[in-house]
Amino acid sequence: MAFTKHHALAASLLVSQIAGQSGFATSDRSEDAFSFVQPAEWPILGPYGNSPEVLPSPNTTGNGGWDEAFQRAQAFVDQLTVEEKALMVTGAEGPCVGNIQPIERLGFNGLCLQDGPLSIRYADYASVFSAGVSAACTWDREILHERGMAMGKEFKGKGAHVALAPVCGALGRSGYAGRNWEGFSPDQYLTGIATAQTIMGIQDAGVQATAKHYIGNEQETQRNPTFAKNGSLTAKDQEAISSNIDDRTMHEAYLWPFANAVKANVASVMCAYQRLNGSYACQNTKAQNGLLKGELGFQGYIMSDWGAVHSGVSSMESGLDMNMPGGLGSYGFTFKDAGSYFGGNVSAAIRNGSIPESRVDDMIHRIMTPYYLFGQDKEDYPLVDPSSVPLNTNFGPRSQWDRQDWSAMVGGESSRDVRGDHSALIRKHANAATVLLKNANNTLPLKAPRSIAVFGNDAGNPTEGFYNQNNYEFGNLVVGGGSGTGRLSYLDTPLDALKRKAYEDGALLQQWLNNTLIAESDVTDLWIAPEPEVCIVMLKTWAEEADDRESLGFDWNGEAVVNSVAKACGNTVVVTHSAGINLYPFADH
Repeated sequence: MAFTKHHALAASLLVSQIAGQSGFATSDRSEDAFSFVQPAEWPILGPYGNSPEVLPSPNTTGNGGWDEAFQRAQAFVDQLTVEEKALMVTGAEGPCVGNIQPIERLGFNGLCLQDGPLSIRYADYASVFSAGVSAACTWDREILHERGMAMGKEFKGKGAHVALAPVCGALGRSGYAGRNWEGFSPDQYLTGIATAQTIMGIQDAGVQATAKHYIGNEQETQRNPTFAKNGSLTAKDQEAISSNIDDRTMHEAYLWPFANAVKANVASVMCAYQRLNGSYACQNTKAQNGLLKGELGFQGYIMSDWGAVHSGVSSMESGLDMNMPGGLGSYGFTFKDAGSYFGGNVSAAIRNGSIPESRVDDMIHRIMTPYYLFGQDKEDYPLVDPSSVPLNTNFGPRSQWDRQDWSAMVGGESSRDVRGDHSALIRKHANAATVLLKNANNTLPLKAPRSIAVFGNDAGNPTEGFYNQNNYEFGNLVVGGGSGTGRLSYLDTPLDALKRKAYEDGALLQQWLNNTLIAESDVTDLWIAPEPEVCIVMLKTWAEEADDRESLGFDWNGEAVVNSVAKACGNTVVVTHSAGINLYPFADH
């Protein structure tokens, strides 16, 4: 085949992804999907005895300008009963993704923790910002801070105290990792700068930021243990995978962005699902006590990822300060008659001497200091928007929640519109994030062509709604899968924009959005002759939490679509919306 007269151009716009509910299911993988089989001679580390023990967990001191807030946190803790102390470190079924219960007698309205890294997920009338992988492509500190500030304002407007953002782990060691799009870049320096700027933006808006997932969370496959189907809620058939990282690699790569986060005064850090050098990350004393609270001097609190707790006293001794969401079983969402690794076991451990009460006091000092630091105790801090509550389906019917009265946390106007002028910011950020990979013969920008052909299933509107899709075939890819998604309120697609411009210019625009049709057709039989002045091919690549990518190629026969079009069209532009890196075999077409 001769491709000499054709000009293939690739413009890569890296954007975000979508999320389903938190019962994330791993899809069946195709036979030709990427796989790696660990060699037989590789060591397999057990859960105990392989990671250095670092005890006790260091106490917070309020250093870094937190002194006054720390003193207020101390005064608050001094008034708590042992049972109330247990409530302060244990999540509960409630209106938000994560909830710390109110203690009304002390004027504490509770804590609302909400996803995620590009939007407040359980909300209406909220914006969906560019994903971390896109924001990093701007290489612009001002934009990174501006994006964080805008997100923080929306979280606060909806009554959230804690934003479960930003993501700096997965760092992106493997291009196949399903959550790379939530974070920024495999370059630890770039990710560190992006993480710090995002944190400062969110917290400048008065909302606590959360650096996650600490640490070594570099694949989705077997990130959690396999729980026994016929056993108890805690019985396992297989442990989670272990990320085995030596000290130098830890410091020079994976820890680097978290050091930036601590330097930016991040309020909280979320520990990861998988094991680290054998030990589960949320009970790894070296990582939590030694590195984070010790070497880096972290003053905030460590919260667990949802269901990442596998012990009580051991986790508390290892530096874990908050158990989320608080229950047992897969993702920690089983509450009714199930108990908790924390909860009542915290007060029992204090009373029987298994854990010093001073350790639990420090856990709450760390939790409450940012609360006071950002003025979240003030009367004008918004309550949780009532419209968010029914959108949160993690905890089952509200009638079955252990606590029924959340009026101290939830109230005010329902369906508050917190978007402001953020659509203009999102467009600005997306423009700055677009990466031009090739521009043969100065094809771009287009020069008012009179005949345009648009190909590819990424160009138009999604046909399955704006939230909780799976890897959908038809429609523009805006966000990926898992808890990092957002709920779009509207979408202006590339095809919409091209139609408007074509109308202004009096141009002919033809479109084919079915990849199978395009790949299997002679496209000259599809378009109205003569050959279009420009053919725009729009491809996408999906990725999601709890599932790793099968390949680095484009989804839905994307390569075949490009080849089919470029074979007949001498001026072909390829635009991609991707969750991560791709191979471009047609780049030299």
